[in-house]
Amino acid sequence: MLIWIFKARAFFYTALLLLPLSVFAQYDFSFPSDSDFVSYNTQLLGFRNSNQTKENDFELRIWFSNGIAEPSIAYLFDLTNRKGKWMGYFYSFMWKGNGDYITKSRKIKNANLDSLFIFMYNNHLLTIPSQNVVITRLYMVGKQKISIADGDDYRFELFTPLNKRWYRYHCPKIYSYNYDDSEYQDVVKILNRIMKIVGFGGPC
Repeated sequence: MLIWIFKARAFFYTALLLLPLSVFAQYDFSFPSDSDFVSYNTQLLGFRNSNQTKENDFELRIWFSNGIAEPSIAYLFDLTNRKGKWMGYFYSFMWKGNGDYITKSRKIKNANLDSLFIFMYNNHLLTIPSQNVVITRLYMVGKQKISIADGDDYRFELFTPLNKRWYRYHCPKIYSYNYDDSEYQDVVKILNRIMKIVGFGGPC
């Protein structure tokens, strides 16, 4: 009888270890809304996978481009959570003219999305201020001013059923070399992880 109990317990604990992290995860998706929020590239949102256009418990959109090198292409990393289940897609939208786009998409299968969100959360994904707020604060304390005319833009959009917020960064990696004690470091860490997943070389 005792042997059977020990075997049953061993089976139970082994089964627990094999369960996905999302079974246990209690995500905190709370953040304050931005009163000036306006959704970006709304003309492209209808081209996304239909599963991502439904109401989600949380959604993260990261838009980025390659500056003047590819002015007619927009890229979107779209991460959603509904009832504890993560789904991620990566899109490219190439403008053909006359309101037409060539859309390419692929589902993110080469990453643990639970771990990805936890990594981004620990790097302050939900609370990072926009670049203009950070740069103003840095200049006020005497940091040297730098200016970058070209380069890539990265726009973060966060959604829950109740709240929406956004922030934008231009060439955060270059700025991070000058401001190593700022939120630029968090942005670069997040973008490095995302761009590695989607097969890009990293942020500028």
